[in-house]
Amino acid sequence: QFDEIYKLDANSIIQCANEQIGKPYVRGGNGPNSFDCSGLVKFCYARAGVTLPRTASQQCAGSLTTKPSLGDIVCMDTAGQGSVSHVGIFIGNGVMIHAPRPGKNVGKVAIKYVPVLKGYKHM
Repeated sequence: QFDEIYKLDANSIIQCANEQIGKPYVRGGNGPNSFDCSGLVKFCYARAGVTLPRTASQQCAGSLTTKPSLGDIVCMDTAGQGSVSHVGIFIGNGVMIHAPRPGKNVGKVAIKYVPVLKGYKHM
């Protein structure tokens, strides 16, 4: 039964992320009209009843896995500093939804094109 409940939460997280596609990236954006990367993750997890910390590094703290499940947080080192600096939401089939950077909108991207992947955080 726990797995069934988690799947419902994962579906809720993914549905929320899909609903944000096309909204602009704004540094410090927490939604509902604009987001930065960790603001998007925090917003969609909150919709599913899960409270997360605000920053990408805090959201990915602790152990990461190399085998993602639906709704997992995708943890990346886009700054090249050896620590997590960017996050997205795994939606299946090797794809994530994220708020990329200034001038770009929330959207989907194939994770294989993200060379800075650190791992996945399963909540």
